[in-house]
Amino acid sequence: MTIRLGRRSHTIKSSRQAFELLTKRWPTSDGSAYISALEACQGVEVGTVVENDALGVFLLALREANIRFTLSTG
Repeated sequence: MTIRLGRRSHTIKSSRQAFELLTKRWPTSDGSAYISALEACQGVEVGTVVENDALGVFLLALREANIRFTLSTG
């Protein structure tokens, strides 16, 4: 998926990339979907959450923060 934060576009292909964006570039540090996305991405790293589930929660965090995104089909 490609998301736009400010003037920059970011391509997210993994929960690790999503976690990096959540921790370093996210416009806010609160919100229930934001917290859930952080936890889900960390869960992938320790094997308690599957990648697709974490990315699904990340999508919810994008919506919560009103961040524009596009999903690629390739």
